[in-house]
Amino acid sequence: MGTARGLRRCPRRIRHPLGARRRGNLLETREAKDGIVLLRFLADPTDDLALVAVLRSPFFALDDRLLHDIAAEREKGTSWWHLVSEINDSRLDAAKEVLGDLLTKRRLEPPTALLQLADRLTGYTAVIANLPGAQRREADWRGFKELVGDLERGSDDAFTVVRWLRQLHEAEAQVPRPPIEAGDAVSLMTIHAAKGLEWPVVVIPDLARAMPSYSGAVAFDTELGVSVDFSEEEGQPALHRLIRDKKARLEEDETRRVFYVAPTRARDHLILSCTGLTERLCGLTILQPDLEMANIPVSPVTFDPQDARPPELPNLLPAEPVGWLLGPVVSGTKVGI
Repeated sequence: MGTARGLRRCPRRIRHPLGARRRGNLLETREAKDGIVLLRFLADPTDDLALVAVLRSPFFALDDRLLHDIAAEREKGTSWWHLVSEINDSRLDAAKEVLGDLLTKRRLEPPTALLQLADRLTGYTAVIANLPGAQRREADWRGFKELVGDLERGSDDAFTVVRWLRQLHEAEAQVPRPPIEAGDAVSLMTIHAAKGLEWPVVVIPDLARAMPSYSGAVAFDTELGVSVDFSEEEGQPALHRLIRDKKARLEEDETRRVFYVAPTRARDHLILSCTGLTERLCGLTILQPDLEMANIPVSPVTFDPQDARPPELPNLLPAEPVGWLLGPVVSGTKVGI
């Protein structure tokens, strides 16, 4: 499979070159490289370079002297994993146990589950949280796991995901780094920018706003061909309506998939609001079936113009100067007013 064809099979929402230029390329971060070499080893335990990189990474943080001693004992044709598994050294016990456990689960669990398990067993997130630039590192690690989650929707085996990651790297694809969480503040961002992040409270406004729909005089489809609507009295050509309906279905599926990101950013509370009910494709109609199944009522809130006015802040200044402000100031033996 060529690179271009392989990239077309990858989920579309991972490629945002404009956003990538604003924050950098996620694939070039240290955290993404750590995750990639771990998945490379799990996909192919004979990948010696990947295993050495994993052992040196924050997953295990083995020093170069130990790795040099292991390399000195390695015979030609012997894989690093076989050598590490056979060496009796307490400093390798954690790596042998964790990697062995991951290898037994690689055919049963998707790559995201393997990354989460590796994180839990090694304390990877705790390690990078104590390194310089911890907040940026943690955001990149979350963004990489989100990227792997996007890729595994097409195939949930580590080998295929690693192949797609390699194709993205070879094609110099620009995957945007997720923004850093704002902390004790309100973040206002698009759904795409919120990918990979989480907040205690998420507010999704204006759910009744209609999603964009396809329209135009010229319709094109790679399978059906080209159609032109000349707005004649006979109505639209059948081919034009067929292409339009097909594009509408595809756009609706894409809209639903992208919109799914927004509600899943909430950890504790999700607040949904809209300015009215509608049957058009919008956030409300996407969520309506799920709200009904969960017995969550849609409750109208009456608008009060008073709520739109800024509150009147109390005057904290005293009506008269405090007494000590009018008294003399004593400094040593001098008295001044």
